[in-house]
Amino acid sequence: MNARRFAAGFVAATAWFVAGAAAEEIDSAAARKIIDRVIEAAGGREALKRYEKPFYMVRKGKALGGTGWGEFAIKVTTWLPEKDSIDQESTFNGKTKSLGSRFNGEKGWQIGYSSRGGTTEMNAAAVESTRTRLYFDWVNTLLPLDDAEFRLTVLDEIMVDERPAVGVKVSRMNQKDVELYFDKDAMTLVKQVIDYNGRLSERYYDDFAELDGLVYPKKLVHYVAGNKVTEMETAEFKFLDEVDEAIFEKP
Repeated sequence: MNARRFAAGFVAATAWFVAGAAAEEIDSAAARKIIDRVIEAAGGREALKRYEKPFYMVRKGKALGGTGWGEFAIKVTTWLPEKDSIDQESTFNGKTKSLGSRFNGEKGWQIGYSSRGGTTEMNAAAVESTRTRLYFDWVNTLLPLDDAEFRLTVLDEIMVDERPAVGVKVSRMNQKDVELYFDKDAMTLVKQVIDYNGRLSERYYDDFAELDGLVYPKKLVHYVAGNKVTEMETAEFKFLDEVDEAIFEKP
């Protein structure tokens, strides 16, 4: 290849690269505008900062188990992005069972899951799964997305419950992508799509309430691989000014 052809090829390749980078930057800016509107609809950045504190929730609903549908009540204390304490009581076929877990950001323990009952330490897979779940919940609080380490891109518009929803894909190094969809008019989070443990997980949110200016969904319906596995309502929700961190340790 002579020098003139090489130069022409180099210029063309450089132009393509610059044009692609510019398009990506425009797409990212459009995605961030969507997130800005969503943050405003959720109550604003000051209200969302409450998620930096630990919070307590009571949720009740139905879940699909090996023997069919059963009822459950779950109490969760969460300190995002890395700690939670869960106590659950489930009833299937008239039999009630108590389960739970603790996670301190590095290690975790499961209560009642072993065939012998009692408390067992989470293995590496369970630790990673818990970290991933907490990361997805952290992304849902929106404010972390202000950080430049999150790459945002616009998704195609879809319909959720016969209403148009705009979408943003959230990408971060060493983390799985999260797809978030927001009602086009209300700009509330209505759907989250993730790959969780190799299976498609879709969470739908509805029945929005307000807590001191913070808008949050009370209803959650969860599908895995296209099958509904959980539906629940938030019965209680409060932020905690202080928490005894021993609740995240081995019970």
